[in-house]
Amino acid sequence: MINILVRLEVKDFECLNEFESFALKIMERYQGRLLSAFEIEETMEGKREEIHILEFPDEAHFKKYREDGELANKSELRNKAISKTTVSISTKLKSYG
Repeated sequence: MINILVRLEVKDFECLNEFESFALKIMERYQGRLLSAFEIEETMEGKREEIHILEFPDEAHFKKYREDGELANKSELRNKAISKTTVSISTKLKSYG
């Protein structure tokens, strides 16, 4: 199992909601799950962000999700919603305590 932290710089939260609702359906095809999503209305730098924590069985499933043709067809909507995406992948789940 891999965990993925996705940091999105958001231009339009309404468009983001529409895009993410669609993306979640595609994600399920590849056994991916959205574990958590939270909005940061304004960072210290004045940017609006959303953070997602995802889970996939492995990097191959995540790669297939990212390359899905139906998801690519929504790139215009995604570009209206998001100005920048940062993705961090981890295969090491930790527990402190």
